[in-house]
Amino acid sequence: MHWLPGIRCALVLFGMIASALPGRAADFYQGKQLVVLVNFAQGGPTDAEGRLLARHLGRVVAGAPSVIIHNMAGDNGAAAANWLAKSAAPDGLIVGCFSTIASMRALDEPVLSRSVARLSFVAAGAGIGVTYARTDIGGGIGKPNDLLEKRDFWAGGLRTDSDRDLRLRLQLDLLGVKHNYQSGFPGITEARQAFQRGEIQVLLEPLRAYRSAILPSLVDPGIAMPLWIDPIDDGETFQRSPEADDLPALTFTDVLSQARGKLPETELFDAWRLVNQMGTVFQRVLVMAPGTPSAAVEALRRAVEMMPADPAFRDDALTSIKFVPSYLTDVKTAALFAKVTDPAPNIQAFLKKYVQSVTPGDAKSGPGSPGEAPRKNAP
Repeated sequence: MHWLPGIRCALVLFGMIASALPGRAADFYQGKQLVVLVNFAQGGPTDAEGRLLARHLGRVVAGAPSVIIHNMAGDNGAAAANWLAKSAAPDGLIVGCFSTIASMRALDEPVLSRSVARLSFVAAGAGIGVTYARTDIGGGIGKPNDLLEKRDFWAGGLRTDSDRDLRLRLQLDLLGVKHNYQSGFPGITEARQAFQRGEIQVLLEPLRAYRSAILPSLVDPGIAMPLWIDPIDDGETFQRSPEADDLPALTFTDVLSQARGKLPETELFDAWRLVNQMGTVFQRVLVMAPGTPSAAVEALRRAVEMMPADPAFRDDALTSIKFVPSYLTDVKTAALFAKVTDPAPNIQAFLKKYVQSVTPGDAKSGPGSPGEAPRKNAP
């Protein structure tokens, strides 16, 4: 980040003058330069989406600023988030395109400053996952509730503290499904190969990966079936993502309601709800330094709202990242971001204990998992 102080010297006076004037979203960025800050190195999915945005923001944002991109990798994405939250000037000239920071807050990771809860929220890029299973589990399954009667099968994942593994484990435990858990695969490719060999029988993957890789090779031939999809949770209701309208699977909350009669009121459920919100609604976030002028935030919100319908953006997105991202910019999502990045201490403590309570490969039983006692406070 050695170049940023230089940019700061050149822009700080201009930013102070601009912020002192009555700000308007329509002309805030006139004659300015906007930096898209990505919290991972070049070449990954967060970088790819950040570069996609950078190629089009200058054209779509009111005032037509020049736009450059900068990568600040480190501490699994926390380095850039910490810098933006604690050190960046609130001048509206840097927007972070971040992933992982929401899920890291769920576990109160010490490497990530709690100051990220004060970041100015611009937009959230939501994405859901699909939990799928081999159809030959325990003699065969044909519907999700058949899994409730099975005992000797393996769920797979990458790390015990990843939001993907946590969502899957919490789902199975909420259903009371006895299972084994195998973690530590180097990557999702290795986990899929283990699934194909029958070494694990349940896995959770992003919807787009499910469509491109799992549906044609495993589901269509009858080797696997979808169990459920992650719901989109706005903090008040659980909804089905329009992206999954054509998928023959219920949301997890619908499956859970059918299996248990109603949604449980336990810390286990509250913990899953937090992890689900962080891993789906806030899979990707666009944020700015605390105290950024509202005119800057509003200008960027208007721009990213328009992006999915913009023909040039759509064509570039389909070519470069194979899908067209859409963003949530509403007031309710902004309020939810503030809430989930500053979660209740009891839920953070529960999740830490939950991560530490299992040794990958050990048998796990749903009813015996921590947190089945009724919660003390409503969410």
